[in-house]
Amino acid sequence: MKSVLLEVDSRRHDAFIETNRRHDALIETNRRHDVLIETNRRHDALIETNRRHDALIETNRRHDALIETNRRHDALIETNRRRKTLSILFDYVFNLYTTQSCPLAKPITQHNHVL
Repeated sequence: MKSVLLEVDSRRHDAFIETNRRHDALIETNRRHDVLIETNRRHDALIETNRRHDALIETNRRHDALIETNRRHDALIETNRRRKTLSILFDYVFNLYTTQSCPLAKPITQHNHVL
């Protein structure tokens, strides 16, 4: 009878040890699962960081394009200013040569000047 009880106790002990081993394995699985969740969270954070980086690159590209547009606009303003100045000078010179009071108006053809 005593050996039967020892046999039962031994089986219960072995079952308890197996249950404890499985419990430890589940704890390890849960720990690995938590590590994977954290890794996934960091991966998602890196994806968001990369998206923001790409958005900053696009913003910088647009900024550079606006700077170039502004440079061209300034060049057009300068060109327009020069055209106005040349137009005023041309009108002034034209009026000088076409006015009867201008001493150079009469001898233009004599000096072979071409307007």
